[in-house]
Amino acid sequence: KEDKKEEDDKKEENNKEEENKKEGVQKEEEEEAKKENKVLIHVIQKVNGKSGIVLTMDKVVSKIKYGYPHVCVIDANHLTFHQLYHYLYTVFSFQILHNKNEINNNETDFKHYFKLELNDKELPSSQTLISSYFSDEKLRNNQKKPPAHYDVVLSLIWQPSIPLISSSFFISDPSTLISSSQKPFTLHDCLSLFLKEERLSRNDTWYCPSCKDYKRALKKIDIWRTSDIVIIHLKRFQTNNNWSKINSFVEFPLKGLDLNEIVLGREEREEAEGDRREEIFDCYGVINHVGNMGGGHYTASVKNVMNEKWYCFNDANVREMEESKVVCSAAYVLFYK
Repeated sequence: KEDKKEEDDKKEENNKEEENKKEGVQKEEEEEAKKENKVLIHVIQKVNGKSGIVLTMDKVVSKIKYGYPHVCVIDANHLTFHQLYHYLYTVFSFQILHNKNEINNNETDFKHYFKLELNDKELPSSQTLISSYFSDEKLRNNQKKPPAHYDVVLSLIWQPSIPLISSSFFISDPSTLISSSQKPFTLHDCLSLFLKEERLSRNDTWYCPSCKDYKRALKKIDIWRTSDIVIIHLKRFQTNNNWSKINSFVEFPLKGLDLNEIVLGREEREEAEGDRREEIFDCYGVINHVGNMGGGHYTASVKNVMNEKWYCFNDANVREMEESKVVCSAAYVLFYK
């Protein structure tokens, strides 16, 4: 009897262990399901026709690349196709001419603007979770389990009826904007013009309180002192009856910008504060703009203080860049310290 009881106790103990194991596996599966399913997406824009300038052609020749690519990371377990369409619309909508439509995330059919394709297969714009699509047998190559990480390339194809800005506005490498036929300006040239004495025009006269009359007075700007950070905003837009972009190449130093000659309050500051300060600055960041008033794109070139290397920030895409390409005609705002 004692042997039988001991045997029954062992069986009961083994059964409990099996049940605990099953519960543990079930919990692990539930926890795994709750985890984020990260998908790295490369989005390539395409249009129909011979060029990105004319989109309403009678004959569709082929789909060609247009504009800028975009890289993003999404969570396929929590993001729907409709939300993905909406997100990409917010990224690329600046390219649409005369776009005054208010976008409602819940109601808008984004396929009116573009469609998404993966391996030549059109993706839906429904409220279906993206994870359901990536569990497809064809995408996981008949494996028992889908891969832990997807890296996919999507084609964003604009509808022919949507008017887009010219493809000539997009430059893959801003440094190629340097014009060899034009002598480049220097940053000191720009500062000298900014500080130059200027006589007001007849349409912009100044009222003199002494002679009680409007005069074409002289206007002068000077720099008295600087802070630890100097931000220089280059004038890239002008108006002559209509607005236009100034794409002139301005040569600026990445190291040793000397402002000693144009800062007037250096001696007074030294006498008052005992601070003998050299007005010499190094560049640590540049905001670039390509395009025109009708539409454009911003990128940034930033220096890492830890490794002294430069990096290009283009939306969600960050990559190391050559220092020689930082100075380019797309430079818009310069940051010095």
